[in-house]
Amino acid sequence: MSLLLQLMPLPLAPAHPAWLDAEERARLDGFADARRAAQFLAGHCLVRQLAAQFAGGEPGEWSLRVSVVGRRCLDHAGFPSLFISITHAQSDVVVAVGTGALGVDVEQAGTPRDWLALGRAMFSPEENEALLAASEAARPALFLQAWTLKEAWAKRSGRGLQRTQARRCSAQACDAAQAEAWTWPRPDGGSLALAAWPGARLGALGVDGDPRGWRYAMAPVLIDRAG
Repeated sequence: MSLLLQLMPLPLAPAHPAWLDAEERARLDGFADARRAAQFLAGHCLVRQLAAQFAGGEPGEWSLRVSVVGRRCLDHAGFPSLFISITHAQSDVVVAVGTGALGVDVEQAGTPRDWLALGRAMFSPEENEALLAASEAARPALFLQAWTLKEAWAKRSGRGLQRTQARRCSAQACDAAQAEAWTWPRPDGGSLALAAWPGARLGALGVDGDPRGWRYAMAPVLIDRAG
């Protein structure tokens, strides 16, 4: 196994401030909203617990580091460093650890929105065509699947979601064994997505069913040579 993902309901996640470093504890103390504080603590503790399960050591022995390109990692004196990603929805926290760059995102179904307008702002032409062709009933789940794939891809890069790059990137379905990204539908109609690398050996805890596999394709940059 080269990466491991875990989903856990927020109330069941570990909550041990002593596992955090001084900067993380300062951030935790700075939250005015109790739910956001709980989500932060749960994510940062659960990812350490998963790192210890994946590689060894005790959860509190793993220290957080952000690389020069913005990717988050956990370091340990006795084990190789791990790449990590943390995300949460209202009631769930999701974390992933692995030996290569990765990103994870989860979205719950919520208030109906103008999915087509949101797609035009951030999706590729191919993704927008699929969204437009979908029935109104199917459109929210299709949007959230595409959105979580794009967010996971952006987190994997460490640069975050940038509109120009996002509109060039399309996720294309493929065999799960050959994929670099995977999605799981959530029971409420939402979506969970993990982006890693082709050929990664994936383990998943707390999610039901087999994932759907995806590969990312980038449209070429068009250069205007007129004049």
